[in-house]
Amino acid sequence: MNIKHSIDKETVKLMLGSVDNQVSFILSLTEKWEVPTKTNRKGHVVLDTKKLGPTDEFICKNWDYEVCKPVLREMFTKTEKYNRGKNGKELFKSFKEQYKQKGFTDYRWPFISGQFDNYAVKSIVYPAVGDISTFDNNLIRVQQDVEKFSYLKIFNTLRNDYLEYLIFHSDEDVIPTFSHRGDLDFFIHGMGYDQKVSRSVTNQFMEKHGDDWRNKAIENPLEVAKFLMELGDESRFSNVPRLFVIDVDGSYELNGIEEMVSTVNFQEPQSVSYQYQHKSGVQNYSCPVLCLLLTSKGQD
Repeated sequence: MNIKHSIDKETVKLMLGSVDNQVSFILSLTEKWEVPTKTNRKGHVVLDTKKLGPTDEFICKNWDYEVCKPVLREMFTKTEKYNRGKNGKELFKSFKEQYKQKGFTDYRWPFISGQFDNYAVKSIVYPAVGDISTFDNNLIRVQQDVEKFSYLKIFNTLRNDYLEYLIFHSDEDVIPTFSHRGDLDFFIHGMGYDQKVSRSVTNQFMEKHGDDWRNKAIENPLEVAKFLMELGDESRFSNVPRLFVIDVDGSYELNGIEEMVSTVNFQEPQSVSYQYQHKSGVQNYSCPVLCLLLTSKGQD
């Protein structure tokens, strides 16, 4: 659905999330819409919900993209996520300095978050049961891995928030969603996009292009996007427009990121055709894609 033309109740929920956000949105439009309001006992103007009806239905009935867009963008600037993004780069630098001072030299994940129990059993429990003298040293190593993991999660959060902040300010037709549910992170020129961040161009892409894989990725980011779509986990599969953020070097580098975001033409996504191997068989798909390549050397 392109919200420049209309909007439905499901999209309202995906965009604004909670009923509280929907109420705040409607109250911000009292000068543009005929909004039924009343004054409560504290003297505050509130919605007259009996006259209004369901908030999502009211929004759909009164929707006008050009009227709603600036209100939604203004609402976003008042969120905690926007403020995190605004200050994200400086905070990112501070954490990265700490990371280096603690002796961490790479950005490899020490374990998979959903498999920590298995990791702890193999790293501490089984060795200690076999030889109690291993417990203290193994516990120290696991504590260091947990610390490293925490830093990497912080890097991910701050980088993504800063990226969202930059993308938001790069084009007046960008509206971030408030819920980040249902595979929608942005509406860009009216179209809903799912943002996918990858710290790799995939091993398969590297194998195809050999030693020249990095240059090939920079020359043709849409080919990288095709690999990422074809190799994604089926449990999270969806054929919706994608905004790919690809960290070519996996270095968590933010220097030059502003210039890289500025090169993306958000008005002209490219259509990418790909095949996906479902459990039920192979299916052909095509979807609009925007690509942002991040490199440790800035704009190569």
